[in-house]
Amino acid sequence: MKFYLLFLFCSLIFSSLIFGATYEVPTNENLKQYAKFELKNFRKKANNNSLTLKYHLPELLVGNSSRIILKGELKPIDEVIILTGENAKAECVGAYESMNCSIVYNDLVIDEASALKAIQSISRSPEEFSARLKIMRDFSTDPVGFISY
Repeated sequence: MKFYLLFLFCSLIFSSLIFGATYEVPTNENLKQYAKFELKNFRKKANNNSLTLKYHLPELLVGNSSRIILKGELKPIDEVIILTGENAKAECVGAYESMNCSIVYNDLVIDEASALKAIQSISRSPEEFSARLKIMRDFSTDPVGFISY
């Protein structure tokens, strides 16, 4: 009985934790090194047959704190899982523990001035600044990306 309670407690704790995830903007080979971002506060939660992903888009892309919440139904490992939210839709494949998701956003509010400041603060060269600026502007006109965790 004690073992069962301990197992149940640990399962509840680990079903909703912060995990590492990367976000990537599609771009050409020359810019790829600047197109990957670690997602802050990425959370995944599965209970019963539902899956929820929560994260903030990178400041270098949107300039503000854009919180994204996506929800959908868990499916067998070989099926595509569709997650939807207020301003995004994702198609995910793989096991719950390590999925790859393709995401399309709509109606995102992008604060280009704030994103520009963030880009300036981390860029170590004019080339890096130009590359990051292009990625941000490309994302603002075609807000799509990929999450891997």
